[in-house]
Amino acid sequence: MRLTTSLSHWLLGALLLLSLAACGSFPAIGLPSQQQAAAPPAAAQLLGKAQEAEARGDFVGATQVYLQLVEASRASARQDYQLSAAAAALRAGNISQARGLVNAVESGGLDAKLSARRQLLDGEIALSEGNPQQALDALAKVTNTNLTPSVQAQAHLLRAEAFSVMGNQLESARERVLLEPLLTDPIAVRDNQNAIVQALSGLSDQVLQQLGATPPDVLSGWMELVLIARTTPDPGQYNERVIDWRHRYRQHPATQDL
Repeated sequence: MRLTTSLSHWLLGALLLLSLAACGSFPAIGLPSQQQAAAPPAAAQLLGKAQEAEARGDFVGATQVYLQLVEASRASARQDYQLSAAAAALRAGNISQARGLVNAVESGGLDAKLSARRQLLDGEIALSEGNPQQALDALAKVTNTNLTPSVQAQAHLLRAEAFSVMGNQLESARERVLLEPLLTDPIAVRDNQNAIVQALSGLSDQVLQQLGATPPDVLSGWMELVLIARTTPDPGQYNERVIDWRHRYRQHPATQDL
């Protein structure tokens, strides 16, 4: 039983990483910072080795090199490299090592970018551990409005995944609605819209009708569209209802093919 639970948590983490990769319009959480890019020559050589290892999928090797950088670098860069080591360890499937590395980075005193990076990793690791509420608690601290769109997008995606694991499909869909304006890749937009529909499809007709009765917005538009698809088996009538829906939701982001 313990083996089955551990395997399910690992699979959850793997699926989450695939979801992050599928949204290709923003970088991985472990992306080196500008401080890393400006590393001294010796550190820059090690950094190159770590990045090469990541590029070929050797995340165990990348973790080891990042840990060498932690030992060899000045204090101001150590936390940065330690977070990179944690991200690489997580992608290698070494969840407990990733957890230990993140926990060792004190959140106090970090600048906004490093603090957000730490909380995102904390949330991603918590999801991989099967603790969605802990993930949400960590992500609630990612609130700085000056954060880049890519960081904001990562936070919304991780929250959506956490709510989905908890069975709260409404909040999962809501987070994905907030995520969409931050995406630039058309494939990522399409995949995100499919995920919105999938999440809302888990709600009953009655719930969709009640929640969709709110003033028209993007989420209520999605609810009504899902309800139309579910309750209109006749193709001709379906097309008529969608045309009417389009008139009432002229600015809705739903793509034509969806």
